[in-house]
Amino acid sequence: MCKKHNIEHRLTKFKHPWINGQVEVTNRILKQRATKAYFYKDLDELKRHMMTFVLYYNHQIKLKSLKYQPPFDIIMLEFERNTSNLNHKPKLNLLYLRKS
Repeated sequence: MCKKHNIEHRLTKFKHPWINGQVEVTNRILKQRATKAYFYKDLDELKRHMMTFVLYYNHQIKLKSLKYQPPFDIIMLEFERNTSNLNHKPKLNLLYLRKS
């Protein structure tokens, strides 16, 4: 996926000072609010619920680390400030939600 979108794939060394733990926090939130809170009949149901949660998290949850703004709002502000940082204007993809 990284090669397809011309993104350099980098790995971070474990337990180094530049790791801020945000991935661990996000994974814990996903486990608490999705995988451990619900029983899924099949993999498709899990995928739909996870996508719904990720969209909700990215567009609605205001994060303290982002000065109480949702991640998508920060991306939009950066796009408006300097359009050359992104290949295209970010938008909410509701196509996936319409299928469920």
